[in-house]
Amino acid sequence: MSISCASSPLASLRRLLAALVISASALSATAWAAGKTSGDISLPIAARPAAPASITWSGSLLTQAEAALNAKKIPPNNVAPTVQTWIGPNFSLHHTLPQTSMQALYQITQTSISDISNDSDKQAIVSALSTLQAAGAGTGLTLGRVVWAPVNLFEGLVGYYRSDDPHDAAEPNKPKSMDNARWTALQNVNAALLAVGQLSSDGTRFVLNAKKLNAQGGLHTLSTRLTELAAQATAAPLPFTASDWVDNGGKAVQLSDLVVYNNNAIVAALNPAKKSAYQLRR
Repeated sequence: MSISCASSPLASLRRLLAALVISASALSATAWAAGKTSGDISLPIAARPAAPASITWSGSLLTQAEAALNAKKIPPNNVAPTVQTWIGPNFSLHHTLPQTSMQALYQITQTSISDISNDSDKQAIVSALSTLQAAGAGTGLTLGRVVWAPVNLFEGLVGYYRSDDPHDAAEPNKPKSMDNARWTALQNVNAALLAVGQLSSDGTRFVLNAKKLNAQGGLHTLSTRLTELAAQATAAPLPFTASDWVDNGGKAVQLSDLVVYNNNAIVAALNPAKKSAYQLRR
C-alpha cells in the first residue's frame, strides 16, 4: 500500500519548515526596508522662518561698519545712522545650503514611521540637527532654529550688491575665510540630500524618492553626512571678512564705498552706484 506524500508526517513537517522560512524572510525584509520603499515622500516647505533672536551680527562686522561710517562723516557735524541701522540694508546672512534644503532636513524628522522608520538613521539625523540648530528657548528641534543653523550661515554683502547671488540655490563659491572642513561637510550633506530628492517646481514641497531613501540606503548616507557636519558645529555664523569679497576688478570691498549721502547726511540705504558690483573671491 502506498502512502500519499500529501498526507505523510514528513511532508507536513517540510511544509511547516518552509512556512517558517518564508515568515522569517518576510520579517527580515521588513526590518531591513522599514518605511516606504516605492513612490514619493512629499515634505512641506513653507515660507522662510524669521531668524532666531540668538542670531546677531558679529562684533567684527559692527567694528568695520562703525569705522566706515566714521570715515565718511563729512561735514564734522554730520549725524550718521547707528551702526545696526546702517548694516540692515547693506548686509545679509547668507545660507550656504538653501534654506529650503534646511527645511527638508527638519521635515524628514517629522515624517510618519510608515514613510521613514524611526530607526537609528532617523534618530542620528535628529541628534545632528539638535547639535547644529541655532540657540533658543525650549527643547527639541524647531523649524526656525534648524533653518538658521549657524554652521550654514555667513555674513556678507546683501544680494543687491552681488553679481554672483545664487538666490534660492546652494552657494557655489566658498568664502575664503571659511574652513575647508566646514565647507566640505556642508557640500556632502547637500549631495546626499539631492541624491534622494529635489525641490518641487513651485517651491512648496521637497519630494523624496522613497526607494533611493529607504531601500537603497540614501537615508543612512544622509545621516552619516549630517553627523559629520555636526562635528563642525559653530555657535555663530561666519563673520564678515572684507577680503572674501571683491569688486569686478578683483579689489577687496571697502565698506566706506557703500556709504550713501542725502543732503550731506549719511543715510541707511543701499548705494545704487554699487548694484551688482561685488562677488565672492574665487
